[in-house]
Amino acid sequence: MKSIIFTPESIRAILDGKKTQTRRMLKDPARPRYVAGDTVYAKETWAPADFLFDGVERVPAQCIAYVDETARYCRDSVLEEWVSADTTYWNWRKVKWCSPLMMPEWASRLRLSIASVRAELASAITEDDARAEGVEPIRFHMPGQGPDDEARGRDYRHAFKQAWEAMHGPDAWDAMVWRIEFRVVPR
Repeated sequence: MKSIIFTPESIRAILDGKKTQTRRMLKDPARPRYVAGDTVYAKETWAPADFLFDGVERVPAQCIAYVDETARYCRDSVLEEWVSADTTYWNWRKVKWCSPLMMPEWASRLRLSIASVRAELASAITEDDARAEGVEPIRFHMPGQGPDDEARGRDYRHAFKQAWEAMHGPDAWDAMVWRIEFRVVPR
C-alpha cells in the first residue's frame, strides 16, 4: 500500500476532521504519485512503546506512541484490533521517536481514500481549500466591529500561504503542486 507523510499538526487536524486536503510539490506532471481511488496509509512521527505500556519490549511492537501523547496497543494481532492505551502516567521524555519515513504500515493509525488529484499553482488555493488544509486562520479586525465581536474576519488562505512558505521557501507560492483531496477510511 502507498503511504503519505504528514506533520504532527496535520495528523491532529485530520483526526479532528479539519483537514481533508493536502498539497505536494509537483515533480513530474505526467506521473502523479496518487490517483483517485487509491487507499494510502498516513505516516507520522511514532515510537514503539511497549516498555512504557507494560514494561516489556517486543519486536514488532504491540504498543505504538504518537507525538500528540496518545498511544494504542494491539489487543488481537490476528484481527488487527487496536485500542487506545492509557498514557496518564507515562514518562514521555523516555520515548525514542522514529522518523515518519520508517513507519511501517501496521503502525499507522490512519488510512485515507484519495478522492481527487489535480495539478494547480499553490497560489491558486481558494479560501475554502485553505480551510480544508486544516490551518488555523489568521484573525483580523473588520472596520465597524467591536474588539470582542465574534464576526471578526478569518483568513485561512493567508495562514496557509505563511505555512507553505515556511515549509518550502518564499518562491514555492508560485510553484505547481498536486492538490490531493482525501477522506479518512474507518478502521
